[in-house]
Order: sequence, then structure tokens, then C-alpha cells
Amino acid sequence: MPTAFWAGAQYGLTGLALAWLIAFPVVFVLNLRRMLPLLNLRVIHVMRAVAPAALAGVCMYGAVTFARGFATAHVQGPLLMVMLIAIGAATYLSLVWLTNRNVVREIADLLGIARIEGIAKRHQD
Repeated sequence: MPTAFWAGAQYGLTGLALAWLIAFPVVFVLNLRRMLPLLNLRVIHVMRAVAPAALAGVCMYGAVTFARGFATAHVQGPLLMVMLIAIGAATYLSLVWLTNRNVVREIADLLGIARIEGIAKRHQD
């Protein structure tokens, strides 16, 4: 990763972003191949665990891109940014709520929010 960042830095912020986008999946796959046998896991186990968050992330990206396409003609600057952040957060949180109740329960436990925990448990039953 450091080598990729060094090479990407030669092209500014966009180069750094592209370096991460290219290098991270390579490093991730190499680490998975080394670590999964030690943990007695298979790739399918990792994919099942990551799928709800990945789906929410892809949908969030789509919602923000869609909203930006419509809103840029009417809203500009900081207001547009706040609006897109709110749309992205609402999309992501809604999908996590619908697809990954265990995470909702873990967050509720972590924050000590019994009401959310009760709602999440009720939906699971």
C-alpha cells in the first residue's frame, strides 16, 4: 500500500484516491488467501458477512448520484453538500435497518439504547 500511495501521490489527490482504489482490493484478496485457512473460514463466509453493508453502500452511492443529478440545477454549495450527506445517510441507515438487524442490536447495545434494541428484537421474532 505505501508504494501505491507514493506512486499515486505524484498525481495529487486524484492519484492517491486511484492508488487506494486499485491497491486495496489486491491487498485485501492477498490477506484473505493467507488468513482464511488459519481461521477455518471460506470466502463465502466473508462475502455473506459483508453483503448487507456492501449492498447498503452501493445503494447509498446510487441515491446520492441520482439526487445530485437532479439537485445541482436548483441547489448549490454547502446546502447541496448537506442535502447529499443527509440523503446518503438516510439511505444507508434505512438499508442497514432493513437488512442487518444484528448490527442494529449491536449499536443499540453499545450506545445503551434499549428502545431501539426492543424494536429490533420485536422485528426478529
